[in-house]
Amino acid sequence: NHVFQMVSFASAQPPLFVSGNAGDWVDAPFPTPFPPALQPAPGAVVAELVATNRFGFMTMERAVPGWAMTAWDVHGVALTTCTLVQRKARCAAIENPWTRR
Repeated sequence: NHVFQMVSFASAQPPLFVSGNAGDWVDAPFPTPFPPALQPAPGAVVAELVATNRFGFMTMERAVPGWAMTAWDVHGVALTTCTLVQRKARCAAIENPWTRR
């Protein structure tokens, strides 16, 4: 599946951004909700996970004191906005994240 995804951690791992929702047909909806005890690596504690399988792209802009990211759909409508400051990321929830539009 092709997705936009942001994972932030309560543990020491840096956040992960995946902007891979720009090119190919999505086979099936991504599973939702994600398991509440999701642990992608030993000792990694997920604080927040925001994702969508909707087609689009991501922009990054330098902001004081960090970065501002926006995930957009193919119509130029913002799906979510995220901030990244000192290895901590936060994103707004995505409305209807598992729909093809």
